[in-house]
Amino acid sequence: MNKVKYFEKTAEYLCKLLKIYPDIFVKQDNRLKSYCASIQRYTYVDTHEDCYLLKYNAKEIILYPKWQLIKIILHELAHLVLGHCKCFNITRIDREYRAEKLALLWIKRYYPKYYKRNIAYLQKYKNHTSKIYKEAYTKLWREFK
Repeated sequence: MNKVKYFEKTAEYLCKLLKIYPDIFVKQDNRLKSYCASIQRYTYVDTHEDCYLLKYNAKEIILYPKWQLIKIILHELAHLVLGHCKCFNITRIDREYRAEKLALLWIKRYYPKYYKRNIAYLQKYKNHTSKIYKEAYTKLWREFK
């Protein structure tokens, strides 16, 4: 299975595993530039119910190993579970910190063999060009190491 199919199937599986029931559509969007995945809220025109779109950049996700793709999906789903798609009353750094923390806790529970790899990978963000990710993930690395 190629990584694009793996990403899509894993996203569907994780939604079921975590009992995330709103409509979530997984869609390729190679226009995403600074990150490989993103989740956004939409509202159906006819029923005014919420649905969500998990977009991914296929050119980006093929560069990541499967253990990182799982974390990327869980990170985006954490944004949904934590209400970050609807409410922006906390800073972006705090939203990224909380989403990554929840994603890591899910990895520890459901994918324990990938947990230490993901914790170690946080260290790479200490030199990240984005202040948001650098601060959020450095704080997490100190907390989890």
